[in-house]
Amino acid sequence: MTIEVRLLDRSYKLASEPNEQEQLQKAVNLLEQKFQEMRRNMPRLESERLAVMVALSLAQEVLSLNKGLQEQTHCQRLIKQMINDAEKTLAQHS
Repeated sequence: MTIEVRLLDRSYKLASEPNEQEQLQKAVNLLEQKFQEMRRNMPRLESERLAVMVALSLAQEVLSLNKGLQEQTHCQRLIKQMINDAEKTLAQHS
């Protein structure tokens, strides 16, 4: 199944499974929002360069979020280990 979307005043037809269309539309909306924000900040930037700048901005966001998730996962492992150690210590003293 295909879905038609608009980005940077151009229409695109994209293949999409029916259960993925809502998520795809959300991605399109986010991308269009980023394009419009960048366009307001740099109104003379040509569309191709605008797309590259937005792609770089989104890539930075993804990397930052990924780093945060990795740090959170590491902290969760440390907390679990601390809880396990505390439980073992309590069990030994009971």
